[in-house]
Amino acid sequence: HKFWFEESLLVLMNVRVSDEGGMERDIQWIRQDFNAACRFHRICDWEINVVIANPALTENFRVSSSELPPNIHFHTTVSAEPFNKFSYVRTIVDRMDDYDLVLLKDNDLRISGFPWRTFVERKENAVVSGPLRQSLREAMAYALNSRRMSDQKSFFHEAHNWVEKDWSADLFANVMPTEVPIVEMYFVLFDGAFAKYFFDRILTPEFVDQSSDWGPDLLWCAAAKEWDDSRPGCYLVPLVSGHEDSRQIDKTRRVEFNARGDRVLAAFRNDPHIGKWMRVSTAWHGIIHSQSLQRIKKNCLNLLGIKEKE
Repeated sequence: HKFWFEESLLVLMNVRVSDEGGMERDIQWIRQDFNAACRFHRICDWEINVVIANPALTENFRVSSSELPPNIHFHTTVSAEPFNKFSYVRTIVDRMDDYDLVLLKDNDLRISGFPWRTFVERKENAVVSGPLRQSLREAMAYALNSRRMSDQKSFFHEAHNWVEKDWSADLFANVMPTEVPIVEMYFVLFDGAFAKYFFDRILTPEFVDQSSDWGPDLLWCAAAKEWDDSRPGCYLVPLVSGHEDSRQIDKTRRVEFNARGDRVLAAFRNDPHIGKWMRVSTAWHGIIHSQSLQRIKKNCLNLLGIKEKE
């Protein structure tokens, strides 16, 4: 069998298992996504952190997952508490540069149905890259012109917005990657050597020993550009990963969750080196946060002192 890509691939994910139905669904997604990506790579390993909220499901998960391919490896713990997705990533850091590419993605962002081969080709030699996402719920909310129905805070990464405006529709139609200061953490492909350098630098004991995972996606684009300034730091590739939106985030403790996140961001900002990586992304976040693409365009033109054409 001849593989399309010579590059080896490591996929990292976290999955929370709360009930039998969700467990079977997650295993099915893993199987489908594994097949969709790994048929293109000569080496393709998956490392998955499984946090089981209900101890009664532990044996069921072991049995149900035992039929998956042998290069899908599970690390299973039992806990109903919130967890930092990067705590498990820390345990894999020393292996990252054994692979050409490292993909960090949420389980409900799909590779099955996604043009993986085109994505890897169109990212070119960017150090970090990510696609757009599309959830049915978000698309319906926008179709009904109801912002209140939408949970997403960064409409910039939602695919349905890109097909509505002239400049973004052209990029979308031609699959033209765009260099950006932020690629969100839902689906991110890294150069393996950079991934080891970056995560070894930021995943300190202070960060991984608390439950907030805020911050890394405000850092890795600037860090990538500093690591190799001859290459694009971060490319946003206008291809669409389906977002199943499995709702694994517990929103009942939102105030506590936000407070922990703010403390993490403050710690990153106060680090003399890491703080520099946050400056551009923080400014860009202020431009795109909760804004339509048309408003983002106006904000950018205003910053540049350019009057928009009628």
